[in-house]
Amino acid sequence: MIIQKEHDIKSILMKQLLALKIGGSVITDKAVAYKAKKQAIRRIVKALKQSSLPILLSHGVGSFAHTSAKKYGGKNGYTDTWGIAKVAFDAQAINAIVMEILLEEGLPAVSFSPRSFFLSKQGEESKHFFQPIEEV
Repeated sequence: MIIQKEHDIKSILMKQLLALKIGGSVITDKAVAYKAKKQAIRRIVKALKQSSLPILLSHGVGSFAHTSAKKYGGKNGYTDTWGIAKVAFDAQAINAIVMEILLEEGLPAVSFSPRSFFLSKQGEESKHFFQPIEEV
């Protein structure tokens, strides 16, 4: 997060929340393309339900989007817009599985894709828009 004003610091410090980033290899089987570890996701969600704080949950994409990213260029630069579209689609697929389990386990959640609140130039963050997340 880029802090641009003193107000940003005060805003961050006044909010208490549980922030957790789950790696893609924890929720997917990296040896098998497009295979989610649903039981692992469910165990994590059940543990999160014990928190009395608001939760900010982020997760990797593991064997979902990394499979297509490797095929279409990924970090080395995508070969065409089809690759960008396929990676985004695959990332949404694992997110849908995580969201489904959150809701099944009674943990209300709203999903935000990083591409909807970050802009980048040449691989570096150029702008961010956190207001929608703060409002939720």
